[in-house]
Amino acid sequence: MQGDHCGVSVLCCAVSLLLWSRSQIPSLTCSVIMLFINTDANLLSLWKAGSIVGICLIAIGIGAGYVDIATHFNFQFLSDHFDIFLFAILAGTLSAFICLIGWARHLKRLARARLAGIVFAAPWLAGLLGYPIAGNNIHGPAALVMLLIVPASILALTLLIMAGH
Repeated sequence: MQGDHCGVSVLCCAVSLLLWSRSQIPSLTCSVIMLFINTDANLLSLWKAGSIVGICLIAIGIGAGYVDIATHFNFQFLSDHFDIFLFAILAGTLSAFICLIGWARHLKRLARARLAGIVFAAPWLAGLLGYPIAGNNIHGPAALVMLLIVPASILALTLLIMAGH
């Protein structure tokens, strides 16, 4: 794993030195990249944090829809600014998708297969838990949960393929 990042570290050092010598301004970006690339422990914790943040953003976005329905639209903020929560779902889906693949690279085969099962089951479980609140109303939050089934299935299949290698 360490050998894969050696060329990137050397490239970042070269770019940092070039920028430092040309403009006397150190390259913060390359320094940050080198910090996270040089140790697998830092990279693993970064993947975990990104995954957790993504999952929390998805939960907040979906939860806001169910809260809005359950309270009969009493919170005007939720109804008027639901686009914020839609953005949270989109950002959370992208973050969770990317970071779970990165995290799975550090797991063993059996753990990858378990993670694939959890990822595949999560939107179905969310739909079942939300059914008493909003049913299968295609115009409510259940539609957002149904839309999460596609990327979750793709991610689960990717994790299963990774578990096989």
